[in-house]
Amino acid sequence: MKNGKNLTRKQMEFLENKNLNPINWWIIKNTPIEMEILHKKSKKIKVLKK
Repeated sequence: MKNGKNLTRKQMEFLENKNLNPINWWIIKNTPIEMEILHKKSKKIKVLKK
């Protein structure tokens, strides 16, 4: 299980633009190409392209 971190304001805005609720997600990995996020309740990992 990967440990997630809290989102920054810019990351929250990015998730809102992708129609995701930033309150429900933690950040795992953030690279210039993609963002890996973890859902707080279901523990599912999602990779978003930037």
